[in-house]
Amino acid sequence: MAAVICNDDLCVRPTDTGRAYLNVVRERQPFQRAKLYFLVGDELYQDPERLVHLIQITADELPTPKGKRKR
Repeated sequence: MAAVICNDDLCVRPTDTGRAYLNVVRERQPFQRAKLYFLVGDELYQDPERLVHLIQITADELPTPKGKRKR
């Protein structure tokens, strides 16, 4: 999961590549007890190509999810 929408805010999982791509980041917890995520601001909503690129580089850097165990 590379991003979540919570309380009408788009929050992207923090990665080193994403931080370098954004240069300046705002962080917040999307929900209680969550780690900090990058808060996507209006400037990225106005530039959909840049937003898509951020999601792509974030997803590429995250580990692949483990499959469900059979019982």
